[in-house]
Amino acid sequence: MQDIERNKLNTKIFFDGFVSQDYKALENLLAPDVVHIIPGNSPAVSELKGSEYLQAVKANFGENVTHAELEILNMTAEENRVASEVFGTFIFKDGVTYSNYYHFLYHFNSEGKIIRMVEYMDTHYYLKTFGQI
Repeated sequence: MQDIERNKLNTKIFFDGFVSQDYKALENLLAPDVVHIIPGNSPAVSELKGSEYLQAVKANFGENVTHAELEILNMTAEENRVASEVFGTFIFKDGVTYSNYYHFLYHFNSEGKIIRMVEYMDTHYYLKTFGQI
């Protein structure tokens, strides 16, 4: 399998693992020194390194989500990068439904592990939904 096709497949597997909360599958796809970035100018901006990313995912979603969906609207790949336009819906135990559009840019190493993740989303909506503004 060509690296580009492998990386696209690993991106899909990552999204499936995220939705099913299969943290072992996510861990297997992440390089130990992975960097996850939410860029911008808001309180939602972050840069998490290594295990910080999965710890944040578990804390924010983990046992709090009763239903999750990620629909890949578009995906393209070039060299060691995969870009995906995604629509996500999450329903939380407290009844909050959170739906947002995302653009993910994943960078892969030569083994097919994610080394850099850049996540773009409507951070204002995110913060408003979770009562942070």
